[in-house]
Amino acid sequence: MKIDFDSLSPAEKSYLIKILDNGFPDLNRRWSLMDEAWIECGCDPEVIDERIKKFYSHPVWLLSGLSIEQDAESLQNRQAFSTYIAGLKPNRVADFGGGCGKLAR
Repeated sequence: MKIDFDSLSPAEKSYLIKILDNGFPDLNRRWSLMDEAWIECGCDPEVIDERIKKFYSHPVWLLSGLSIEQDAESLQNRQAFSTYIAGLKPNRVADFGGGCGKLAR
């Protein structure tokens, strides 16, 4: 995933610069950052409200989009899944919860 930094908000740019200053975070660090974003947004797993929307709009999700393009296992899984679905020759495919939408594209 190529990010057009000019299209990012100042808050998104600042977040990425801060996080990426020490290199790209590994999977465990990205999970930790997601936990931090969850807490920052005040989310409650028992309540689905505007806080959940705020969480899924948090710049931490930009890291997921970037990592899917770098992680060998993710790339392999995506290719295997795409090959399988293409072999079924479906007329339509629904994709939800697919992160940055790379697989759907």
